Amino acid sequence: MIQAVLSVLAIAAALPTAFSHKVHEVQVGPNGQFRYDPPQIWAHPHETVRFIFNPKNHTVTQSAFDPPCVGLEGGFRTGFIPVPSAEDKVSIDFKVPENGGKPLWFYCGQTGHCGDGMVFAINAPGAPSEFSFEAHQALAIARNGTGATQPAPVAPTTQHHWTKTIDWHHSYPTKQNYAPNFHHVIVGSNNELTYSPAKTRARRGDTVRFEFVTKNHTVTQSSFENPCQPLVKADGTRGAASGFRPVVAGAPNPTFDLIVEDDTKPIWGYCGQTGHCEAGMVFSINADEHGAASFEAFQKRAKASGGNKANARTGNTDTAAQPLSNSAAGVAPGVGVVVAVVAAMFAGAF
Repeated sequence: MIQAVLSVLAIAAALPTAFSHKVHEVQVGPNGQFRYDPPQIWAHPHETVRFIFNPKNHTVTQSAFDPPCVGLEGGFRTGFIPVPSAEDKVSIDFKVPENGGKPLWFYCGQTGHCGDGMVFAINAPGAPSEFSFEAHQALAIARNGTGATQPAPVAPTTQHHWTKTIDWHHSYPTKQNYAPNFHHVIVGSNNELTYSPAKTRARRGDTVRFEFVTKNHTVTQSSFENPCQPLVKADGTRGAASGFRPVVAGAPNPTFDLIVEDDTKPIWGYCGQTGHCEAGMVFSINADEHGAASFEAFQKRAKASGGNKANARTGNTDTAAQPLSNSAAGVAPGVGVVVAVVAAMFAGAF
């Protein structure tokens, strides 16, 4: 009898540990579809939800039940995760918080995807509850269903594998600060004069990492008015600039980090190699895609600025050590965050 009781106690003691080690895998955008698979799960506190990002460019962004498709202040968000090809492995781990079993709601922040029903739930009540996953999805479509467009394809590049784990230690819905997100931009993919992706949405405190994979390019901050000229601020200081970053076969790919300080203003940039900006090799962070100062308008101005080639190679001294004052979109530094980045990359031909 005593032995039986001890066995039961041992099993009970092991239950929290067993729950905390369970991993729920959720595919984000599988087979090019606007959905999470599965679309909802039930999980215990401290269990891991592993979001596995498939090719193209999606997000996992926390919202409330109502309104859907709107980022929750202080909520979880991955930022945009561009995945070039099926061979790349990108996953984000989310630790389920101690929140009394209340539902958690998420959506994809890519234009039109939430309105097409790309939402996800943890611990949602079942139908026919008015707060079921089905009710939340229907609300997202009814409020935002204007027709989704396919995200621009991301050009294949060298393989990279990284995992980011976010451990939410506090009770929901208390406002929390979270670790900044990490955005990966490939410079010169497939020997082309491109940044991939060319458009990035980021929050304050986020890092945009540019990885140079071919030839000899730069990341040089400019302005919308003068796309192919280095930015000179009102106080006389210059904008961020990587300097030329030649890629050498057999050596690690050079990288350059931009840290977003103000997510209310767009960042504009270009490659300072002769003629590259005029060929359309430009990028934007937090451009207003619904206004006159969109990325497309910026690129059009760059292509029309053929007379600025002499200026294209100036202002390229490395100034990345400081955050940008006109940067990307607003996550403040947080606690309880473990970030593990494992990269296996192969440089392209120089």
